[in-house]
Amino acid sequence: MNVEEALRERSHRDFISKLAIAAKEVGEAGYWLQLIRDTQPHHHPELADLLAQCSKLVTMLNNIMLTTRRKLAAANSRLQPRTQHSELPDT
Repeated sequence: MNVEEALRERSHRDFISKLAIAAKEVGEAGYWLQLIRDTQPHHHPELADLLAQCSKLVTMLNNIMLTTRRKLAAANSRLQPRTQHSELPDT
């Protein structure tokens, strides 16, 4: 649900915030799946696949957030005026 909300956001920061929530929720789901696997290892053979999918999803969400942050930083640096010493000719 948070990924869907992120796609509707108008700002990059809101987009990143929603994806961070989604990544946190996937991580929490992975925690509970690990707990089930560790306490009932023979009852749920599909858990290994689900845990692998959780891990991949967290990695994908983190990569999307990182790329978005980099693009946002690059866009911000292009918009900010340069404050380095400029060489002005003497008059």
